[in-house]
Amino acid sequence: MREGARESGNLDATDTSRLRIAVVNWQCRDNPQAGGAEVHLHEIFSRLAGKGHEVHLLCSGYRGAPAEDALDGMRIHR
Repeated sequence: MREGARESGNLDATDTSRLRIAVVNWQCRDNPQAGGAEVHLHEIFSRLAGKGHEVHLLCSGYRGAPAEDALDGMRIHR
């Protein structure tokens, strides 16, 4: 890992330690019926996305929601 990446906690595109993470949850944080579980999941995985990891959340949709979206560095797939 590059020294600067280690110090800042962020990864660059050439870093082989970058993870591709798939998360499955019933709802996303933006769902009108979302609760504490969605907030908790969002806090954890958005922080990992902020460190340079690729995070995809697969969840159910709701009326008016786009099929795909981005939220705090995570890709949302409904």
